[in-house]
Amino acid sequence: MTLKLALAVALLISFSAAFPAEEWNRTFGGPYSDGGWAFDDTSDGGAIIVGQISTSQGADLLLLKVGASGNREWDQSYGGSDDDLGYGVQETSDGYVVVGTTGSFGVGEERLWLLKTDGGGRKLWDVTLGGFVSSEGDGGWSVQQLGDGYLVVGYTRSFAAGERDLWMVKTDLWGKKQWSRSFGGQRDDVGFSLLPWDIGGYLASGYTSNEETGQDLYLVAVDGQGTLLWNQSYGGQGNQAAFSQARTREGGVVLTGRTDSGRGDHDVLLMKLNFSRQPDWTRSYGDEGNEVGLSVAATSDGGYLVCGRTSSTPRGDQDLLLLKTDFSGDLQWKLNLGGPEDDIGTAVMETADGYLVLGVTSSFGSGSEDIWLLKLKEVQETAYDVVRGALNEALDIDLRENVSPLNASPAAMPDWIGAGENSTSAVTPGALIPLPSQEAEGQGEGGVLGPGQVSPAGNGSKEVKVPQVEFVWQKRMFDRPTNPPRALEKFFKS
Repeated sequence: MTLKLALAVALLISFSAAFPAEEWNRTFGGPYSDGGWAFDDTSDGGAIIVGQISTSQGADLLLLKVGASGNREWDQSYGGSDDDLGYGVQETSDGYVVVGTTGSFGVGEERLWLLKTDGGGRKLWDVTLGGFVSSEGDGGWSVQQLGDGYLVVGYTRSFAAGERDLWMVKTDLWGKKQWSRSFGGQRDDVGFSLLPWDIGGYLASGYTSNEETGQDLYLVAVDGQGTLLWNQSYGGQGNQAAFSQARTREGGVVLTGRTDSGRGDHDVLLMKLNFSRQPDWTRSYGDEGNEVGLSVAATSDGGYLVCGRTSSTPRGDQDLLLLKTDFSGDLQWKLNLGGPEDDIGTAVMETADGYLVLGVTSSFGSGSEDIWLLKLKEVQETAYDVVRGALNEALDIDLRENVSPLNASPAAMPDWIGAGENSTSAVTPGALIPLPSQEAEGQGEGGVLGPGQVSPAGNGSKEVKVPQVEFVWQKRMFDRPTNPPRALEKFFKS
């Protein structure tokens, strides 16, 4: 069995941005494929998570409540004999409202499923909508509480002019449908995210498809009665799609998703629109692999936080991708978080002292896929990208992106030779740190490495000179992934 070394090194893109470090992380799930797709912060300082929990018979919709430290407070599952999944959740004045899809209830194979629970997760009522077609028919991705009911966005085949249409449904406080509107053309059109908009209206975002340009970002604005105010598509070379949106402090909207116009097959797309629906700027972020943005949040400093997934990793698997930009979309820092198998980020929010990230992990936890919840805190500002660049260039080993700068001096650095997995030793900034070579499996053979350059050494050791800043380096040993994921295969496959 070949062990590979992962040094998690933080890539600081901007020297002026504070860099986050992990405060805690939690996994939840059983032996099968479980996932968390959305969350909402709760009035008690915790969070409510929606997703699915799987058994040998199928999947049930899962509602999971955690406290401020990420510890489980309660969970409830809902479902029947077929697959039932949750994609959107919001805390209400008297509990929670949840939207997703059901294959167990109603007529047809896939219906939009809307559920209302009390504060302890006990179901008060549920309704199914749609279901007049046989496969991948109707579903909901996002839900908003209104003063007199609930508004859902998703997709429909039952009421579509084409393959699927973006679908908006308004219900009263007990789930009774008040109006239903579908928007789209002859191809596939889907809505993923929903926000309150101008003068009592609502804005849905997703993608629209046509034969000439493929997929484009798609925005639909309606008033409180579902009357169309405007709709608009935004496209370019290749395919683009929006999976999440957030309001900006200027009153516009910022969207994230994917674009085919970047370096890899897919890159993270971030687009900011002003109140007049005109793009202020469009940015893409990616490497040679596939990167997708699945959630975006506006931050208190005027910037934006995006999470999603990346396959630009040393082993070619997927990592949870987290990146931060300033108000102009310029990248401040980027993190790959994960282990030896596939991990993705599905939702992100800013907290009072950092960031909360939701995802799905195949690397950690007790099952083949588990819900993954991480809390990150910002730490001191520093500049150490030269170290990460030098290590990646000089050492042919798996280098992962996560290092935490500390205020302590001297720095705590790994004692690689003869040490246990989590051992550290104090090293003064400016000293030379021995690092293992790939060929010697951590036995300390190789060359001499200084920041930005490599100098062969006669004794066969590899060393890196510590810059005049302090770090804690984290290492992890793991095997190459062998088992393909299951829930990840069906999540934004395109």
